[in-house]
Amino acid sequence: MLPKLKHPSYEVTIPSNEKIYSFRPYTVREQKILLMMQESNSIEELSKTITDLIESCSTNNFSTKNLAYFDIEYLFLKIRAKSVGETSNLSFKCNNLIGEDICGNVNKIEVSLEDVEVDFSKVVSKEINISDNLVINLRYPNIKSAKYLEEYNITRNIDKLIAAISEDLDTIVDENKVYDEYTQDELREFLLGLDLTSFKSILEFYLSVPKLRKVINFKCSSCGYEEEVTLSGISDFFE
Repeated sequence: MLPKLKHPSYEVTIPSNEKIYSFRPYTVREQKILLMMQESNSIEELSKTITDLIESCSTNNFSTKNLAYFDIEYLFLKIRAKSVGETSNLSFKCNNLIGEDICGNVNKIEVSLEDVEVDFSKVVSKEINISDNLVINLRYPNIKSAKYLEEYNITRNIDKLIAAISEDLDTIVDENKVYDEYTQDELREFLLGLDLTSFKSILEFYLSVPKLRKVINFKCSSCGYEEEVTLSGISDFFE
């Protein structure tokens, strides 16, 4: 019988709730599944693979069910750093204008993943005031509503935005009651009946949601131009 493999254990703080997440690096088997899913065009399959990976790499019983999407991105980044390497190699095109032409040189930059954090600097209240005595309380987007928001950004289909809000809605409160029981049809009609000012406030909430963010500076290897680039969201950290 072969010996049982032991893995190192690490801890990070979950950004949204400041609880401790303990994890091990992922294995060759898990990396193989992840690489297969990265080649898939299915956002749902890749998202499920990442959440399954976070749960399976936990050294305790752990569920991603109540995590915000930025929590999931953050935990995956930290697991990947301890599993594959604490840097990521990225390519940046130089946009310096030389005479009438853009430099265009592609620079290879090694980016550290260890100091990437979730940026809360633009956060606004999760309480949306509809009127003097009516308030909508929202949650940060989860992995399901994040998909709806991405689809809304591409298509501008209002149904996708309504689906995201429905997923992220915590409670509706007025001076007499907390409304936490309703049908999806009732909620849809309620949201479609909001005035534009209230709807704009909901959009501003989504625009302010915390994200993975890191600012890097690089110097073009061809023309010497120095440029600052902001990486935001998990996809910016990998090619």
